[in-house]
Amino acid sequence: MRLIRANYLSKPEFDAENMKQVSAAAEGLCFWVKAIDIYNKIAKVVEPKKEKLKKSELMHEKVFRAKKTLVKIICLKEKTPFKTKNAILQEDKSKFNRFLENERGRWDSNLKVLKIEYEVFKRNCLIGAVYVELLNNVDYDERKVLLLL
Repeated sequence: MRLIRANYLSKPEFDAENMKQVSAAAEGLCFWVKAIDIYNKIAKVVEPKKEKLKKSELMHEKVFRAKKTLVKIICLKEKTPFKTKNAILQEDKSKFNRFLENERGRWDSNLKVLKIEYEVFKRNCLIGAVYVELLNNVDYDERKVLLLL
């Protein structure tokens, strides 16, 4: 992606309007390259967040197990029923679960948007490929006439 950004996307003449003057296929490829760039940027943002979520879930599970063990030890030392201390653990667990549900809702809404963008991206790629294939054997003047129809 660095090479594409440096060699193509950084140049002001790499624009859909400029490419349209050259050919419809070049315009389609221009849209495709820009879409790939956007997808790459989004993926670089989302992937570390997925990793952080996995790590935080694992960490929470470790903390929960350690806290549960500590409560058992305290219960044995104080000779109090474990159920009262266990209720405290359940409360902490329910708070964390509510937090995760809110976070999941946010992720689900972001996922819906990304799915829509992905579908649009696939259609644009298909349109670009069709342009390239159909207009491959047509000379420049005939392409201009066909595109104006």
